[in-house]
Amino acid sequence: MPHRVIWESRVSVWTKFSGIVTYGEVLDTTNTLYGNPRCDDVVHAYWDFSEIDGFVVDENEVEEMAYVDHAASLYLRPMKAAFILSDPDLLVLAHQYIAHMQSLGSTWQNRIFPTMEEARDWMASAR
Repeated sequence: MPHRVIWESRVSVWTKFSGIVTYGEVLDTTNTLYGNPRCDDVVHAYWDFSEIDGFVVDENEVEEMAYVDHAASLYLRPMKAAFILSDPDLLVLAHQYIAHMQSLGSTWQNRIFPTMEEARDWMASAR
């Protein structure tokens, strides 16, 4: 699978995707993270799609991802999740994901950034 999971610290994880990313890959990656005991302490998650060649996911799958993450938000710590991306089609889907999470009442904060530097600045802020 074209992704790397980097446990930056006890409270921070960075998942970096490359190549063509599918719904199955994102779901497998998410389930692997949630199944790792280190995930219990994570409060900063970076989902880096800045170097992908394509994203094969539809609107229904985005909604399913939001349901999976909302369920996780009920038992994991409050989290800030940064999505790093520039692909215009993926940007639309990321906004849909965030809207679904908000409609479900998730306590997680989700934001989209064009660069990792901007995402790190947000993580460091009190917002």
